[in-house]
Amino acid sequence: MMDEVKLYNLTFPQENIWQLNMICENTPLNIIAGSLNIHNGFDKDRANDTVNEFVKQNDGLRLRLKLVDGKIFQYVSDYTKFVAEYVDASEYTKEQVEDLKKRIISKPMQIIDNNLFEYTLIDLGSLRGEIFLKAHHIIADAWSTAKMSSQLSYIYEKLSENVEKLELNTSSYTDFIISETEYVNSDKYVKDGKFWEEYLVGYTSTVGFNKPNVCENFDAKRYEYKLSDSLNNKISEYCKQNRFSPYIIFMSAFSIYLSYINDVQDLVIGTPVLNRSNFKEKTMQGMCISTIPVRIKLTDDSTFYSVCKSIVKDSFDTFKHQKYPYSKIASQYKDKTGNTDNLFKTMLSYQNARADFADLYKYSMTWNFQGAIEEDLDMHIQDLNNSGKLVLNIDYKQALFTDYEIKLFVKRIENIILNGIEKIDETIYNLNVISDEEHNVILPSKIGEITEYPKDKSLIELFLVEKEKYPDKVALVYNGQKVTYNELNIRAMQIQSLLNNCSINVRRCNWNNAKQRNRYSSINNCSFKIRCKICSAG
Repeated sequence: MMDEVKLYNLTFPQENIWQLNMICENTPLNIIAGSLNIHNGFDKDRANDTVNEFVKQNDGLRLRLKLVDGKIFQYVSDYTKFVAEYVDASEYTKEQVEDLKKRIISKPMQIIDNNLFEYTLIDLGSLRGEIFLKAHHIIADAWSTAKMSSQLSYIYEKLSENVEKLELNTSSYTDFIISETEYVNSDKYVKDGKFWEEYLVGYTSTVGFNKPNVCENFDAKRYEYKLSDSLNNKISEYCKQNRFSPYIIFMSAFSIYLSYINDVQDLVIGTPVLNRSNFKEKTMQGMCISTIPVRIKLTDDSTFYSVCKSIVKDSFDTFKHQKYPYSKIASQYKDKTGNTDNLFKTMLSYQNARADFADLYKYSMTWNFQGAIEEDLDMHIQDLNNSGKLVLNIDYKQALFTDYEIKLFVKRIENIILNGIEKIDETIYNLNVISDEEHNVILPSKIGEITEYPKDKSLIELFLVEKEKYPDKVALVYNGQKVTYNELNIRAMQIQSLLNNCSINVRRCNWNNAKQRNRYSSINNCSFKIRCKICSAG
């Protein structure tokens, strides 16, 4: 039977997932998870029939992987009725339900010649429950998962009406496979390749947060932040006036911030694209999403508005070429520059893939973060309910960032947006990045006061005197970490041994007080690189 199935090559989006899976096998990095929440009228038998009908009518969920002579292929398996896992969680707390989902997500999937999806029916009691999906990213993306929730709710309602035959408006994923093959053999594929090659000319280095490279560690956390009504309203009004989208606003702020902390004016941020070019593809279950590099070029004269306008134009140009596979774009870049790094270390997405429910009081959809990312940091802007109330989800590698740093990052992005909107003629490097609260922490009011000290001794000599007197006394406290005089001296000696013949590079600084700025900018003859603790995250 297995020898008779039709084998298909992986599509480019699937190939990217497969390659990543080879690197991070048995991690949740390539897992998509989410729930259809049923707030009234949950019935486990009807829920089980619902997921069976959905899988039956969507061949994209029935894709399976097969290795043939070391090469990976896929095929569509026949539909066979199954029984979804059932969990009675009527006595669970909300935290226990979330822990249950995390355990399901973290359990490794056997992905060769097996189902690439798992359904769990979670009975919350009082006629409430969830249809929870865990799927491998190679058969699902955010768009298809949102559409899945719409179709599941539709099927669930129709089954309550004892409808004998259900016809869903779906398309086969094999159509997407065929259309991609046609694209690869077309003139447009060649033209798209040339576009991306020219687009990246002159870009030579990857820009991120200047954090150590720990690519082997994908463990990540998510920080969810709801924007205030005041800022939501200002963003909404600014978008209406200038015909921008929230995506443009946040991409501009993100690029300005990365420019601040890296002292660069040419940078790339990754962004996911739908990669579904027609109505049929938008009704299809399957992995279609791709990634494109967004290149932002800034100048000393750039304003927030001008940055937004340039990204709008750039998006219009690049999105026309989104079908060209990112793997090919990255290969072109590496061949041209000899740079083995990825094109970007950060991503930004605008998540507006929402489910359509006939009854918004009965149904809702939730996503579940799987606890791993490939980039250093991903920022997701969400408005899944089309309410205009934006929510930020910041996914970040635990090995690179503390929770405190991420909260500061979000506040600084907010400040750039707020000041950029209000100070329309101000150049981006004169915008306030830090809040008054953070300013007071970093530069307390006593900074201008003069304290007497022996003028015949250097600062280092004074420090060493204190070290000899109080070696175990706390010298520094930062983010809950304490460093003694002795420990600080050891670390200073370690750094000193690494720093030779380095010239100082004082970064751009957006401090409000020009006197303070000039005082610190006048430092010279230092053997190390001074990083502005206000403009920089590290």
